Amino acid sequence: MFRSIFLLARASWLTLLLLQAGYGEQSYETTMTWVEDVSTSAFGTFGSHNQRIVETPQGIYLTYQVDEEGSDHNGEWKLVRSRDLGATWKAVYSALGTRPPAVVADKDANVHLVHSDANSDKMHLYSFSGSHRVAHHEYGGIRCDAKFTALYDPARDDLYMATQYGRLLAIGLDTFEVVHDEQVFQDKGNQSPYSCAQYPQLALDNRGNIHFATTTSNLSDTHVYRNILHVFARTLPNGKLAWKRIPRPDESGAQEVITPIRPDEKGEALEINDCDERGTPGVVSVHLTNFISKEDFVHFFYTVVREGTPEWRTHYKRINRLTGAVDVDMDGDTAPIAGQTIVLKPYGGFFSTASLADPATPLYLTSGEQDRGQIGVLVSHDNGVTWLDYAITNHGPMTWSNITGARYSDGRIMVAFSSAPKDPAYPASVKYLGFYPR
Repeated sequence: MFRSIFLLARASWLTLLLLQAGYGEQSYETTMTWVEDVSTSAFGTFGSHNQRIVETPQGIYLTYQVDEEGSDHNGEWKLVRSRDLGATWKAVYSALGTRPPAVVADKDANVHLVHSDANSDKMHLYSFSGSHRVAHHEYGGIRCDAKFTALYDPARDDLYMATQYGRLLAIGLDTFEVVHDEQVFQDKGNQSPYSCAQYPQLALDNRGNIHFATTTSNLSDTHVYRNILHVFARTLPNGKLAWKRIPRPDESGAQEVITPIRPDEKGEALEINDCDERGTPGVVSVHLTNFISKEDFVHFFYTVVREGTPEWRTHYKRINRLTGAVDVDMDGDTAPIAGQTIVLKPYGGFFSTASLADPATPLYLTSGEQDRGQIGVLVSHDNGVTWLDYAITNHGPMTWSNITGARYSDGRIMVAFSSAPKDPAYPASVKYLGFYPR
């Protein structure tokens, strides 16, 4: 179980000169740190649908999986902490789970981890203060395999957890009791004839609404993803959630929806992907990388894989939550998702910002870089209308996957990713990457 290991980082500190158009030349310090060799190939940091890094006054916390065993993907996961901006890492806790936990921090700087247990139909919630585990709670009767996510709501001091099959729970952190439990998307077995909910993602907006997006998978081939669906809700005085859909082109204003929602294009959720991107076995697959709601716009960054084409492509959309207008649409082909020189490429990545409400705070988008095989960051000072180069690694040829990172950013970008060498004689590893303005 828990192994108290001081993980000495094989660190190389790099200094990069990054050009930010309109802002002059600025100097950044970048750290690329080896955290641990793992035996999970590309799955140490599994999935951009989850936040794996948070920073508190007690340091930077990172979760990852060390190994996986059997068809249920159970394996050891770790929580590690850095007190020196990612240069070195020390183990805090370790346990078994289906995938590495989602990690969030609350307003008191406590760190909370959420993961599933597919063998016993449970969700686990671990809470830490500094390097000390202060609580562990289990919530039974919840069917969830390897995909789950978590979100903290500071206004209500609630922690939300969403499951692979469309269920949403809210945990009050004052008592650790379930204060809300709802099947938002229909569960597997009682669903669409086409698809089922698979990869959940959650976000808050500047008005306190909670947003729930999911990637669905085809029932005939679960590794072909069919839809990206989205709904949002406000909390009523009685604690229940009132769900709505961003208006479709023929609608005026957000539309009320009834849960559980059918998880396909014929259900009441808004389908984000284009119709010709809708997943069909042998033709095309679509997958939500990450989304964020800033001011009154919801930003979606997703992957499209077409059968027989050499490259996957990214797609970015900015949708007005009030009107439904798609006013920015970069399909990654005719309109690449790029700054002056950095062109982003799937698979993996995330949005980050310092404020969901303040238009003066930049929006960042981190992902793989298409032409140089690096990890790059774009910045937008107009909430996604235009994007500029912000930062890029300069670390020689890199192999990366499952890029994830801290969703809050004041200009510092904190990234975790899995590095899977092409030579099977060398182990896969988990690495940390930090861009820090001087």
